[in-house]
Amino acid sequence: MPLVYFYPAYGKISNWERSIQLKKSLSEVLTRFYPLAGRVVDNLYVDCNDEGVEFFLANAKVEMSKILSNPIPGELKQFLPYDLNDSRDYCMAVQVSFLNCGGMAVGLIISHKIADAMSLHMFANSWAAIACGDTDIPYPKFEAATTENCILMSRKKLDTGQVRRI
Repeated sequence: MPLVYFYPAYGKISNWERSIQLKKSLSEVLTRFYPLAGRVVDNLYVDCNDEGVEFFLANAKVEMSKILSNPIPGELKQFLPYDLNDSRDYCMAVQVSFLNCGGMAVGLIISHKIADAMSLHMFANSWAAIACGDTDIPYPKFEAATTENCILMSRKKLDTGQVRRI
């Protein structure tokens, strides 16, 4: 399930600083939404192994105004971490694309096997709030989930991510 958010340029924060802030807040929000940091095993269950999510950085040689004035769905997929039909065991992946105008696009893909659209929006809103410094964020309720197949491990730090050009 894909979702792309667009943000205009903000202050004099460098892209590198913004990527560090996003990785840090992503790591923090994943402690609340811990199944997303796990892996889908045999298409049957989520192993909550705390391995983290894929995080990509990209540079897009395009202006935000051009994208938003005439959004073409097929062209928006360049802001997603990988093709929707690409079968992977990750529960979630993120791509942050820095635009020519100084703005950025944040593309999220969450496996529909473990989350619905409401969960995706709750995750994105919580991540944005944490990134902005808010500390009063409600925890999600995993009432339908069982912990029988979840193996919780200590929190690992995110690596520096992968950098690619689009």
